Amino acid sequence: MDDSWLQRPGAIDEHNDFRGHVYGLISWVGETSPHRRDKLLAMAQRVDWLS
Repeated sequence: MDDSWLQRPGAIDEHNDFRGHVYGLISWVGETSPHRRDKLLAMAQRVDWLS
């Protein structure tokens, strides 16, 4: 997964609820690829959303 977009200043600040935004994208991807959804969910669960 390419995370270069995170290096852009303000990338995370563009969304009021970034965690919700990420989970929404995972849900969208999961509509066509359950395997990819599960993989992304596992990655998202490792994120420390509070820091």
